[in-house]
Amino acid sequence: MNLPYPGRRSTDRSQRRRGGRALGWLAAAAMAAAAGGLAGCHRLYPMPGPTYHVMVYVAGRGAGILALDARTLKVAPPLAAEGTVVALAYNPARAELYALDQTPGRRPPGSLAVFPLAGKRRALAIPLDVRPKAMALSADGALAYIAGDHDGHAALYAVDLPSRSVTHRMALGGRPAALALAPAERVVVATADPPRLEIVGAQTFRPAATLPLPAPPTQVIALPYGHKAFVLCPAANEVAVVDLAPPASVLTYLSVGPDPKAMALKPDGGELYVSNYGDRGGGTSISIVDTAANQVAGSMVVGTGPWGLAVSPDGSRLYVANHAADTVDVINLETRHVLSAIPVGLGPERLALGGLGAYLFVEDQTSSDIAVIRTDIPALMTLLPSLPGAREMQVAEFRSPARPARR
Repeated sequence: MNLPYPGRRSTDRSQRRRGGRALGWLAAAAMAAAAGGLAGCHRLYPMPGPTYHVMVYVAGRGAGILALDARTLKVAPPLAAEGTVVALAYNPARAELYALDQTPGRRPPGSLAVFPLAGKRRALAIPLDVRPKAMALSADGALAYIAGDHDGHAALYAVDLPSRSVTHRMALGGRPAALALAPAERVVVATADPPRLEIVGAQTFRPAATLPLPAPPTQVIALPYGHKAFVLCPAANEVAVVDLAPPASVLTYLSVGPDPKAMALKPDGGELYVSNYGDRGGGTSISIVDTAANQVAGSMVVGTGPWGLAVSPDGSRLYVANHAADTVDVINLETRHVLSAIPVGLGPERLALGGLGAYLFVEDQTSSDIAVIRTDIPALMTLLPSLPGAREMQVAEFRSPARPARR
């Protein structure tokens, strides 16, 4: 059989469950042990001291927020949530975790939950009069921008995080689906009903432009420089390229593969990657978008049903969660070739890098676990329990105050 990429496996999941997966994990552990430094796999991170923490937080269907300690590879005490958490974000400037909490049938219908991770500050909730859907943090960590809707009205909020107060509120013209911050103090809100893009001044909180989209959007990525944004519209199998500079306009629509699931941007902003899940999860490609030329520059062959994406901090590797193949592909972005296909749990969807890219966390939707991959080998280290129906995953790295020395 001709293998289009290294490590392609059978799509028969029942066959893989009958022993093949265990052998794959044992082989990965053996590789890791041979590389040295695992000490029996009980400690994952080479921590710079006992006050340094690396945590993985996972939100599911109304079950609070699961906390996993990457230092000990154990489950930590969970964080309480009132309702259903639909988004997580970490603020390194304040060492705080934020959760958008929806509480249908209650007043208020939603809130921004704040969890201080360092020190002894207490968690709190900032009430919102909408069911929040999307969130983005300012570069200095002082503001959170939140979009949501409730009972036929939608709104965008600015929350001052030091004072824990809502400072601005503006009505939106549609049901929000995604949110991003762009340079030159622009907030970009993608709405699903009707499908369009609303561009708002971050300081003035006044609408700057409204642009139509070909289909409901699911993700927005703004370049870290200039005035360009990319909007994923899965129902149209397209990515809209938008010029945010006044007067804002849609530059072009780029055709990608069927049923695209996610986008990821290279750190230098030069390339954008789109995972093409395909009809019933049968896709096997990643589209490469040249962000300067506004065109699809090519594609890469990967495992079946690509979903989540992550790019290494140095821009040399792309990680792809293959939902239907139960693997994570490691791609060399210089050669465009798959270096290895790492077996993980069933139905991997979301990816998150930690430890400056040294470790990759994989949310396995079907088997409800978190796979931990060491990227330098690369190999699977272990599987940690997760929540059923996990929706969000966030890595947080912080230092806790040192305890005073005993006399």
